[in-house]
Amino acid sequence: MSVKIMADSACDLPLSFYEENDAILFPLKVQINGNEYEDLRTIQPKEVYDQIRAGNLPKTSQVSPAGFKEVFTELAENKQDGVYIAFSSQLSGTYQTAS
Repeated sequence: MSVKIMADSACDLPLSFYEENDAILFPLKVQINGNEYEDLRTIQPKEVYDQIRAGNLPKTSQVSPAGFKEVFTELAENKQDGVYIAFSSQLSGTYQTAS
């Protein structure tokens, strides 16, 4: 049985990594100018940086506990091994939420 790779979008893995490895992406939310996006799914890093250069500072929010629970539960029910690659626990609360 293979091991399912999971990572949040703060890990800076390109979207192609998730696609090529059938990995699970946990996207962080990005809010800019009153609009909310899913990191790597509906907004790309270059777009975020372009907004910062234009003076629009984004706000981010971590993956919800329910988002992690849903995926982790599905893997457990299917007896599927998985490894979650998290962004730094010192810089984001996403790791603690996943734990």
